Amino acid sequence: MSKHSFAKNGRSSKRAIALALSAALLAAGAAGAEKLSNKYLYVVDDTAKGGAALRSDTDITRTNVDEISGNWVFTDKSPYEAKGGGVYSDASVTFTRSGGSLGLKNNTARGDGSWRDARGGAIFAGGDITLSASSVRMTDNKAMTTSDYLVEAFGGALYSLGGVTVTANGELAVKSNRADGKETGGGAIYARNDILLKGVNVTVQDNYTDGENNANGASSYGGAIDSGSGTVTLKAAGDIFVSGNDVKKMSSWSAGGAISAYKGITLEGGSVTVRWNTVTTSSSGEHKENNLADGGALCSLAGDVTIKATGAVTLANNSANDIGGRAAGGAVYTGKNVNLTGGSVAINGNKTDASLGTWASGGAIYAAGGASIEANGASIESNGSLKVAKNLAFGGTKDSYGGAIYAGGSGAFLTASGAITLQDNHATTNADAYAGAVYATKIEMIGSSIAVSKNTAESSSSKAVGGALRADSGEVTLQASGAILLENNAAK
Repeated sequence: MSKHSFAKNGRSSKRAIALALSAALLAAGAAGAEKLSNKYLYVVDDTAKGGAALRSDTDITRTNVDEISGNWVFTDKSPYEAKGGGVYSDASVTFTRSGGSLGLKNNTARGDGSWRDARGGAIFAGGDITLSASSVRMTDNKAMTTSDYLVEAFGGALYSLGGVTVTANGELAVKSNRADGKETGGGAIYARNDILLKGVNVTVQDNYTDGENNANGASSYGGAIDSGSGTVTLKAAGDIFVSGNDVKKMSSWSAGGAISAYKGITLEGGSVTVRWNTVTTSSSGEHKENNLADGGALCSLAGDVTIKATGAVTLANNSANDIGGRAAGGAVYTGKNVNLTGGSVAINGNKTDASLGTWASGGAIYAAGGASIEANGASIESNGSLKVAKNLAFGGTKDSYGGAIYAGGSGAFLTASGAITLQDNHATTNADAYAGAVYATKIEMIGSSIAVSKNTAESSSSKAVGGALRADSGEVTLQASGAILLENNAAK
């Protein structure tokens, strides 16, 4: 046998031994994994506050749990609450799985009757919640209440009085969770402080809060994720996908169809897609003209909304709908600034609909402090184009501002290494209509070419100003190395 053959066979033998050892370790890990499943707890006093499968008044830390599923916490005894369908701690909760997956599914916290709140369908923590694994999935968890009085349901999967950190070395998916009650927040995740979701790809899809059984006025925040006083951050090496999340039928204030965070929201990935998210207020309530529907997808009252991608950024078909009051920011609402950067940017088909209410602003984006949107790509897939098309601000008895974008403060800045297109955007109302495409204190657009066409500001009974663009107190500046085209825009 040659030295070459011996070396080759030796390497093959070592590789076979390594593979066999790896398989054995994985099998041992799987065999040693623990499932916290199919437990039931009926809360009748302070003896057991929650956590059908696992509960403690001190920190909980586990490294061998791969599934928390099918657990229930229930109460119909006043003044007690249903907390942590699967796991409850007065302190912090930590689950880590090195090299393994972690799943939270079909857990429920349910309160029946007056003042019987539900918090954390899967996990409740008086401190922080930390989850870490090769992949993490949270699916079909519920926090729900039934009563004729104002009761709360927060955190369909996770509820934390501290912060929440979820990290996956692979996929991170948050799907089909819900919080169902009168006052609701975080269809999947609620935390008082900061929330971080980080994975190779991050998906937040088909989560919701629902207040349809409320007739006395209440509010809901974050169809999927809600930070009461902190920030929400989603980070992915690959794709971020936020789709089909809803705040349904609340009768006072609906905010953030997908994500609500008081101090700011950041989405950062290879590509970012935010689409088909919705907030809706109902016609019930004694003073429905005061209803608010803010941010069909993303809402932050006191912080910036920042979206960054090396590839495409897409905001599409999101909506804020108000039957009775006002609607603002079909995709994004912030009391501060919007900062949006991608290789290419598409803002299409978003709307604010207050046609049966009062005023509508920012069919796609409402930024009280100002909006900066940049497309800087140079590849075929991310070609530096910035397109804003088919967005709508539809007002009722009061004014409508910015069919696509409303930007106060510093104004609106649109910059692209490729073409900028503003097309077929509309602001319409029974009162005054301002700017079919962009309404801002000042407007500046810089691109290789600029095309502004088929935008309208339309009033059925009063005045219309700025078929496409309206700068309230500053200038409108358009700058391009190529053609600048303005055609078929109308104020009527």
